[in-house]
Amino acid sequence: MRQSIRWLILLTGLLISRCESPFKTEPNIEGPTFEVTATLSTQHLIDFATIGLTWPQVGFDDFKEYQITRKNIAPLDTLNNDLVVRARISDPIVHAWQDTIFDDESVRYQVIILGTKGPIGMSEVDVEVLPVTHFIVPTDKERLEDAVRSPLIDNGDSVLVLPGSYPGVTVDFGNKAINLIGVEGASATMLGTPESNESSVMIRISAGLVKGFTISGGQNMFGGGIYGAGSAVVRQCVISGNETILGWPPNGGFGGGLYLQDSSRVENCLIISNSALFQGGGIYVYDNANDVRIVNCTIYANQSAGLGGGIATSGGTVIIENTLVINNEDRNIFPGPTSFRTPLVTYSSAGEEWLLADSTNVSGDPLFVDPANGNFHLQPGSIALDAGNPDPAYNDPGDTRNDLGAYGGPGGDW
Repeated sequence: MRQSIRWLILLTGLLISRCESPFKTEPNIEGPTFEVTATLSTQHLIDFATIGLTWPQVGFDDFKEYQITRKNIAPLDTLNNDLVVRARISDPIVHAWQDTIFDDESVRYQVIILGTKGPIGMSEVDVEVLPVTHFIVPTDKERLEDAVRSPLIDNGDSVLVLPGSYPGVTVDFGNKAINLIGVEGASATMLGTPESNESSVMIRISAGLVKGFTISGGQNMFGGGIYGAGSAVVRQCVISGNETILGWPPNGGFGGGLYLQDSSRVENCLIISNSALFQGGGIYVYDNANDVRIVNCTIYANQSAGLGGGIATSGGTVIIENTLVINNEDRNIFPGPTSFRTPLVTYSSAGEEWLLADSTNVSGDPLFVDPANGNFHLQPGSIALDAGNPDPAYNDPGDTRNDLGAYGGPGGDW
């Protein structure tokens, strides 16, 4: 009898050891797999976009939280591609969450199910965000300053400005190498108005391109209209009616139209009727110039209280080519030939006798069509016709030799 009881106890223990404990639970994930899905609110980011994540409802006893992480996957930035926790959700019933992105970076999300004893399940999903290549002002952004500053506009991108008048503009490119373009050209796209005392136009650019604007009414200590440094390029612009002011303690007064440094370039521009308190009514070039170039420009009727009503340079390497520097006060180009600061002037006309020592330069009336009304095209018989650099790389759009002034050379068709 005792032996039978002993066998019964042993058999019962064996059966219990083979059964699941009533206090142990396994995850019960509804459906065949736990899979997270994502939807993007827009493919054309302007300010931001929302990303909606959803996943199946799950149920088990030791649920602790959902942990949602995110990392950038394109463009790959080694300083910013680590997983970052975006949310922790402690309600097991929740099966959706929304995130916001402010830049055009593709991202990867992970939704991790955490139990009280550690991770139980995980799913991830990639969200491709198409790169933003341009903004249109005022369609995408009302103010072009906001378009330039947007984190969505990166090196190589463009801010395209529709025809109109945009008074009171102050734009700083920072270190962005972007393109700021008036799509219908300078005659249709005005930044500031010379008649308005409220206008304070200033473009500060150290990389990239400014093209197709009339820039007027600007006031600044250095460069009333444009402050160009680095590898900045200014092309097919009318820069007129800008002036320098003095700061406190007294400082400034250089470059009524433009203040240039480093390797900046000005091409096919009209620079007219600007003024400087000290030097460089039209353009002032600082002494750190390293191949600053002024090519195929017309610089007319600017004035300076000091010297260099048209162009003043303080040293460095400055090349003026295929350019007309006419009727500026005081002196069209300063300094003269005896200074180490003298720019290299070729295939140009500036009304200065010393320039004729270079046989490529010419003198005489350029015969503008109607300068009083802003028409600086050349009349037949002008000394500036076909007088530019004969290298075919400088040819006019009709493949004829370069004409001097703003409407000559490859970029003269504006």
